[in-house]
Amino acid sequence: AAEFVLPTFTAPIADIAGGDITLVGTGAPGSEIEIVINGEVVGTAVVGDDGTWSFPATLPAGDYELALRAVDGSGTAVSTDPFTFSLAATAAAPTLDAPVDGSSVDSGELNFSGTGEPGSEVEILDGDVVVGTAVVGDDGTWTFSTTPDAGDHAYAVRNRGDSEAAASSSVTVAEPAVAAAPAVNVCQEPQPGIDQGDTYIVGVCEWLTRIAKRLGIEYFDLIGVNPQIENPNLVYPGQVINLPPR
Repeated sequence: AAEFVLPTFTAPIADIAGGDITLVGTGAPGSEIEIVINGEVVGTAVVGDDGTWSFPATLPAGDYELALRAVDGSGTAVSTDPFTFSLAATAAAPTLDAPVDGSSVDSGELNFSGTGEPGSEVEILDGDVVVGTAVVGDDGTWTFSTTPDAGDHAYAVRNRGDSEAAASSSVTVAEPAVAAAPAVNVCQEPQPGIDQGDTYIVGVCEWLTRIAKRLGIEYFDLIGVNPQIENPNLVYPGQVINLPPR
């Protein structure tokens, strides 16, 4: 008779979340193994030709005691020593509340926000690339900011360690605005006007205070003989104004 081989349990060991999992181990090829969890038989598995077995199970988060039972050559059921393991709680799926799906935004900093399981870490993806992470606060919210290139972006979020996105948002980022050319300051090259005795032809970049100072006359006298000028600070090149007696 073939030598009896006591089955073993190899996975999972730790650091996985509760839910749909697969128990894995080894044993004698062709033998049938009973899986005992917390003292109850939950199913059986047949060891394959390669000496391995697997058993799918749905287990919530918590602590577990696993034992394996097989029948030896004499027909006696033999159980392994119990093995304990724990499954962590599954974090709630994060949401992506901003930016809104289908929105168009200006270039520059783009702000993200959403909700999730307090203390969990959220990954923010642009396509298949993780562009950043955020830790969910005690109030159940998270935020993140980045400055994307112009164009269409397919953003998504997921809990760190997950392979599937929990929420997504398509966003179009506008091209950066082109800065306007600086205004030309016509006063960079002032040109004095022409003194005609009783009148004066205004030059480039001149106003009444400058004209009065240049001609050595009183400013208020110059205003007094030019009642037609409503704004003393606004005269134009080529404009003819009156001059007071000198």
